[in-house]
Amino acid sequence: MEVIHMKNLQVTEKVQLSVGLKFTFMGVDLSSYYKKTADGYQIFLAPANVSNDVQLTLKEMIGQFNGMAGEGALSEDDVKSKIAEEEDPQVVNAIDFDSVKFCLKMLFLNIESKKNGETEEKTVEYALSLQINAEGLIPKEIKIFQIDSLSFNIWNTQRQTVLEKMALITPDSF
Repeated sequence: MEVIHMKNLQVTEKVQLSVGLKFTFMGVDLSSYYKKTADGYQIFLAPANVSNDVQLTLKEMIGQFNGMAGEGALSEDDVKSKIAEEEDPQVVNAIDFDSVKFCLKMLFLNIESKKNGETEEKTVEYALSLQINAEGLIPKEIKIFQIDSLSFNIWNTQRQTVLEKMALITPDSF
Protein backbone atom coordinates (compact mmCIF):
# COMPACT_ATOMS: atom_id res chain seq x y z
CA MET A 1 0.00 0.00 0.00
CA GLU A 2 1.44 3.33 -1.03
CA VAL A 3 0.66 6.42 1.03
CA ILE A 4 1.29 9.88 -0.42
CA HIS A 5 1.32 12.87 1.94
CA MET A 6 0.69 16.32 0.48
CA LYS A 7 0.34 19.04 3.10
CA ASN A 8 -2.88 17.94 4.85
CA LEU A 9 -4.01 15.69 2.00
CA GLN A 10 -3.52 11.92 2.26
CA VAL A 11 -4.05 9.66 -0.80
CA THR A 12 -4.04 5.93 -0.26
CA GLU A 13 -4.00 3.66 -3.31
CA LYS A 14 -2.75 0.17 -4.06
CA VAL A 15 -0.21 -0.02 -6.86
CA GLN A 16 -1.34 -2.13 -9.80
CA LEU A 17 0.37 -3.11 -13.06
CA SER A 18 -1.05 -4.94 -16.05
CA VAL A 19 0.74 -6.19 -19.19
CA GLY A 20 -1.29 -7.66 -22.06
CA LEU A 21 -0.36 -9.76 -25.06
CA LYS A 22 -2.42 -10.92 -28.05
CA PHE A 23 -1.02 -13.75 -30.16
CA THR A 24 -1.95 -16.79 -32.24
CA PHE A 25 -0.99 -20.32 -31.24
CA MET A 26 -1.81 -23.27 -33.52
CA GLY A 27 -4.46 -21.16 -35.24
CA VAL A 28 -6.24 -19.98 -32.08
CA ASP A 29 -6.24 -16.24 -31.37
CA LEU A 30 -5.35 -15.79 -27.71
CA SER A 31 -5.43 -12.86 -25.33
CA SER A 32 -3.39 -12.90 -22.18
CA TYR A 33 -2.36 -10.61 -19.42
CA TYR A 34 -0.27 -10.47 -16.31
CA LYS A 35 -1.58 -8.28 -13.53
CA LYS A 36 0.50 -7.37 -10.47
CA THR A 37 -1.23 -5.93 -7.44
CA ALA A 38 -0.07 -4.94 -4.00
CA ASP A 39 -1.18 -8.29 -2.59
CA GLY A 40 -0.45 -10.72 -5.44
CA TYR A 41 -0.75 -11.35 -9.15
CA GLN A 42 -2.97 -12.85 -11.83
CA ILE A 43 -2.03 -14.57 -15.10
CA PHE A 44 -4.88 -14.98 -17.55
CA LEU A 45 -4.99 -16.64 -20.98
CA ALA A 46 -8.18 -17.08 -22.98
CA PRO A 47 -9.13 -17.56 -26.61
CA ALA A 48 -10.37 -14.56 -28.54
CA ASN A 49 -11.60 -16.85 -31.32
CA VAL A 50 -12.10 -20.63 -31.08
CA SER A 51 -13.34 -21.39 -34.59
CA ASN A 52 -10.03 -22.98 -35.55
CA ASP A 53 -9.40 -25.27 -38.48
CA VAL A 54 -5.58 -25.15 -38.52
CA GLN A 55 -4.36 -28.74 -38.51
CA LEU A 56 -0.68 -29.58 -38.07
CA THR A 57 1.12 -32.89 -38.27
CA LEU A 58 3.70 -33.83 -35.67
CA LYS A 59 6.46 -33.16 -38.22
CA GLU A 60 5.04 -29.68 -38.97
CA MET A 61 4.79 -28.79 -35.26
CA ILE A 62 8.37 -29.94 -34.61
CA GLY A 63 9.61 -28.03 -37.68
CA GLN A 64 7.91 -24.82 -36.58
CA PHE A 65 9.15 -25.25 -33.00
CA ASN A 66 12.70 -25.74 -34.30
CA GLY A 67 12.27 -22.66 -36.48
CA MET A 68 11.71 -20.61 -33.34
CA ALA A 69 14.03 -22.42 -30.92
CA GLY A 70 16.80 -23.31 -33.38
CA GLU A 71 17.34 -26.31 -35.63
CA GLY A 72 17.85 -29.55 -33.77
CA ALA A 73 16.16 -28.35 -30.58
CA LEU A 74 13.60 -31.14 -30.95
CA SER A 75 13.59 -34.17 -33.20
CA GLU A 76 10.70 -36.25 -34.49
CA ASP A 77 12.50 -39.43 -33.39
CA ASP A 78 12.83 -38.09 -29.82
CA VAL A 79 9.10 -37.34 -29.66
CA LYS A 80 8.18 -40.75 -31.09
CA SER A 81 10.55 -42.46 -28.62
CA LYS A 82 8.90 -40.59 -25.75
CA ILE A 83 5.46 -41.71 -26.96
CA ALA A 84 6.75 -45.28 -27.32
CA GLU A 85 7.93 -45.23 -23.68
CA GLU A 86 4.33 -44.62 -22.61
CA GLU A 87 2.61 -46.90 -25.13
CA ASP A 88 3.21 -50.25 -26.78
CA PRO A 89 6.15 -49.69 -29.20
CA GLN A 90 4.56 -51.98 -31.80
CA VAL A 91 1.44 -49.82 -31.85
CA VAL A 92 3.50 -46.62 -32.07
CA ASN A 93 5.60 -47.99 -34.93
CA ALA A 94 2.42 -48.91 -36.84
CA ILE A 95 1.10 -45.33 -36.71
CA ASP A 96 1.59 -43.18 -39.79
CA PHE A 97 2.30 -39.92 -37.96
CA ASP A 98 2.17 -37.97 -41.24
CA SER A 99 -1.55 -38.81 -41.56
CA VAL A 100 -2.40 -37.66 -38.01
CA LYS A 101 -3.16 -33.95 -37.66
CA PHE A 102 -3.62 -31.97 -34.47
CA CYS A 103 -6.04 -29.05 -34.08
CA LEU A 104 -6.16 -26.89 -30.94
CA LYS A 105 -9.76 -26.14 -29.99
CA MET A 106 -9.42 -24.50 -26.55
CA LEU A 107 -6.64 -23.14 -24.40
CA PHE A 108 -7.58 -21.38 -21.16
CA LEU A 109 -5.51 -20.58 -18.07
CA ASN A 110 -6.20 -18.45 -15.01
CA ILE A 111 -3.73 -18.28 -12.11
CA GLU A 112 -4.38 -16.01 -9.15
CA SER A 113 -2.05 -15.56 -6.22
CA LYS A 114 -2.79 -13.43 -3.18
CA LYS A 115 -0.65 -12.91 -0.10
CA ASN A 116 -2.29 -12.51 3.25
CA GLY A 117 0.57 -11.85 5.63
CA GLU A 118 2.94 -14.82 5.40
CA THR A 119 0.35 -17.01 3.66
CA GLU A 120 0.05 -17.21 -0.12
CA GLU A 121 -3.24 -18.45 -1.56
CA LYS A 122 -3.00 -19.65 -5.16
CA THR A 123 -5.81 -20.83 -7.42
CA VAL A 124 -5.30 -22.34 -10.86
CA GLU A 125 -7.98 -22.94 -13.50
CA TYR A 126 -7.25 -24.45 -16.90
CA ALA A 127 -8.84 -26.01 -19.95
CA LEU A 128 -7.25 -27.66 -22.97
CA SER A 129 -9.08 -29.22 -25.88
CA LEU A 130 -7.13 -30.88 -28.67
CA GLN A 131 -8.74 -32.59 -31.63
CA ILE A 132 -6.75 -35.24 -33.45
CA ASN A 133 -7.79 -35.86 -37.05
CA ALA A 134 -7.03 -39.54 -37.56
CA GLU A 135 -8.38 -40.07 -41.07
CA GLY A 136 -6.01 -42.44 -42.79
CA LEU A 137 -4.73 -43.91 -39.55
CA ILE A 138 -6.45 -47.19 -40.34
CA PRO A 139 -6.02 -48.30 -43.97
CA LYS A 140 -9.13 -47.58 -46.12
CA GLU A 141 -9.23 -51.27 -47.13
CA ILE A 142 -10.54 -52.04 -43.65
CA LYS A 143 -14.18 -51.09 -44.10
CA ILE A 144 -15.66 -52.44 -40.87
CA PHE A 145 -14.03 -49.81 -38.63
CA GLN A 146 -12.60 -46.32 -39.20
CA ILE A 147 -11.48 -43.57 -36.86
CA ASP A 148 -12.32 -40.06 -38.04
CA SER A 149 -11.03 -38.09 -35.08
CA LEU A 150 -10.11 -38.31 -31.44
CA SER A 151 -10.47 -35.56 -28.91
CA PHE A 152 -8.43 -34.92 -25.82
CA ASN A 153 -9.95 -32.62 -23.19
CA ILE A 154 -8.65 -31.73 -19.76
CA TRP A 155 -10.05 -29.01 -17.49
CA ASN A 156 -10.65 -28.03 -13.91
CA THR A 157 -12.80 -24.94 -14.40
CA GLN A 158 -16.53 -24.45 -13.99
CA ARG A 159 -16.64 -21.30 -16.12
CA GLN A 160 -19.67 -21.85 -18.33
CA THR A 161 -18.29 -19.93 -21.31
CA VAL A 162 -15.11 -22.03 -21.37
CA LEU A 163 -17.04 -25.30 -21.07
CA GLU A 164 -19.43 -24.29 -23.85
CA LYS A 165 -16.57 -23.40 -26.19
CA MET A 166 -14.95 -26.76 -25.51
CA ALA A 167 -18.07 -28.42 -27.01
CA LEU A 168 -17.76 -31.42 -24.70
CA ILE A 169 -19.88 -34.45 -25.49
CA THR A 170 -21.15 -35.98 -22.26
CA PRO A 171 -24.01 -38.34 -21.42
CA ASP A 172 -25.84 -35.33 -19.93
CA SER A 173 -25.73 -33.51 -23.28
CA PHE A 174 -28.00 -36.11 -24.93
